[in-house]
Amino acid sequence: MAKVPQTKPVAKHSTVGPASADLLLEIGTEELPYQFIAPALRTLADSAERLWKEYRLTHGRLRTVGTPRRLTLAVESLADRQAATVKEMMGPSKSVAFDPTGQPTKAAIGFAGSQGVPVGDLEIRQTPKGEYVFAVKREAGELSRTVLPRILTELIAGLSFPKTMRWNKTGVRFARPIRWLLALYGGSVINLEIGGVRAGNRTWGHRFLGPSGRKVAGSVPVKDLKPYLKTLERCGVIADPEQRRKMILTQLNSLSKTAGGRLHRDEELLEQAVYTVEFPQALLGTFNPKYLTLPKAVLMTAMKEHQGYFSLMRSDGTLLPRFVAVRT
Repeated sequence: MAKVPQTKPVAKHSTVGPASADLLLEIGTEELPYQFIAPALRTLADSAERLWKEYRLTHGRLRTVGTPRRLTLAVESLADRQAATVKEMMGPSKSVAFDPTGQPTKAAIGFAGSQGVPVGDLEIRQTPKGEYVFAVKREAGELSRTVLPRILTELIAGLSFPKTMRWNKTGVRFARPIRWLLALYGGSVINLEIGGVRAGNRTWGHRFLGPSGRKVAGSVPVKDLKPYLKTLERCGVIADPEQRRKMILTQLNSLSKTAGGRLHRDEELLEQAVYTVEFPQALLGTFNPKYLTLPKAVLMTAMKEHQGYFSLMRSDGTLLPRFVAVRT
């Protein structure tokens, strides 16, 4: 029979940081409603932060970007292994766990068995109540490549939308059908499958035109996180919503001056434009001046609600028979 274990000091944790690599996840879809995208990106970031903590994976900068056809999570310096964990459970008092000869009692044997540790590994700790038995379980963390498939599956499944749909026999629900998955850790593809779509190392550019006017055919490979945004831009996609916002505002202000007026700033319409296009190109248009006999509010509402057009004003506040549209 095992003797009374000796009191053991608490182990000190190493301060050496773990090895790490970058993670890139892109969920490629049919065109998402613009209202769905910003909330989904916030949820994606918040859920990822929570899951990294739950799975004991340290990381560096985390960001999300997205367009109508993609939701992307980028995580820098994600640890290549979960942090080791030490779980301690207090059991019965020493006097109950061991008899006067130092032999473990049924209480000690039962406690050790319930905790999955040998009786001989039980530790005696001094507590404010006296000496008590502790079961200490030390678990080495799993490799990130092993746990990432289930983390990312949980992450994607946790995204919620005002409306969802099923599109194939897998029964998976999402805002729109998932058409491709790009999932890389340290440049290697993660073993991941969602809705019958297996992850790879390829992304898709703009449906029709790239920034230089050339046609974009098919998908393109991505080697790692760092070249991802530049690769997409070469294929006619500005993935960062804030970059698209700046481009749109610059173009709106420039065309307003060209038209000899000023832009009617509409934040709701700007948000719609940001999340409706992948490569913003603003166009100046006109309408028949005879319609200016209608109330200004009627014309502005019609242009905004039915066409997604930005109104242009004269310096005196009257409406110009011109507008700006944002496409692609």
